[in-house]
Formats: sequence, structure tokens, C-alpha cells
Amino acid sequence: MKLLIVIICIGIIWWVEYDRNAYIDSLPKEKRDELIKRQSQMRCSHCLSTDFEVVGMKHNRLLWQCKHCKRIRK
Repeated sequence: MKLLIVIICIGIIWWVEYDRNAYIDSLPKEKRDELIKRQSQMRCSHCLSTDFEVVGMKHNRLLWQCKHCKRIRK
């Protein structure tokens, strides 16, 4: 039973990642390039890192998460 729960959780995580990547890939080239440029210009206020990744959307805006300290930038 526990193995089934672990497999279901891994499946859900894989599906969320696939869905997020499908959204970013479906954007027009200009919009995708704009997101990449914006990502390279951002700095984390906590650790001053420039490495961010998209973790979701809220109110039609992308949520960015610092790869080092895992804080979400609003």
C-alpha cells in the first residue's frame, strides 16, 4: 500500500513538471525569450543569487523560485 502511494506521488510530481514545461514551450518565441531575459536580470534579495526557475502561476503571473535558498519571488 505504501509503495502505491509513493508511486502515485511521483506520478503527480512528474505530471506537474510536464504541465509546467508544456506551458512554457507553448509560449511564442518572443515571450519565451523575454522570460529568459527577465530571469537572467533578477537577483534574490536573500542570497543575491541570479539562478531562478519557474515554479507555477498565480493570477496569470509566473512565480519564480531561487534555486539556492528556495524562496519564491513575488
